Amino acid sequence: MAVRRYVILEHDWPKIHWDLLLDVGSTLRAWRLWEEPGEGVTVRAEINADHRRIYLDYEGEVSGGRGVVRRWDSGVYQVVASGGEQTLGVPSSVSGEGMEVESCPRELVVRLWGQRWHVQCRLWRVPGGKEGEYRATFTAWPEAEPPLLLACDPLP
Repeated sequence: MAVRRYVILEHDWPKIHWDLLLDVGSTLRAWRLWEEPGEGVTVRAEINADHRRIYLDYEGEVSGGRGVVRRWDSGVYQVVASGGEQTLGVPSSVSGEGMEVESCPRELVVRLWGQRWHVQCRLWRVPGGKEGEYRATFTAWPEAEPPLLLACDPLP
């Protein structure tokens, strides 16, 4: 299984939330977490527009007066499970070639090896909920070292 980078950014606009950003190749798949993530906690989440890869390393002001982002955690992740009927996400303008709507799995389980914690994160679409409405649960994951990082970007 491929290992890729992730980041969780604390974002203060339009109101405080945490952006979970998963590297999926040319973009970052994004979920907005409405409460601070924590071990053993389930938080409200919603799929968000894909983000540019620059946010893997960026902290500071967001263009267009959209507040400030600060890194809450970062590291590598590995997909453990992805399934269920695909659901439409939100329009993505990352490509710069118009708006594309990306599909997202109804359920996604990833292991996060970060600077702050090592957890398993389960994201799932809320049955009967609004389009794009998810929940996220974070469970302690004792494995301290991630698998080989062959799929990650090379170190500088």
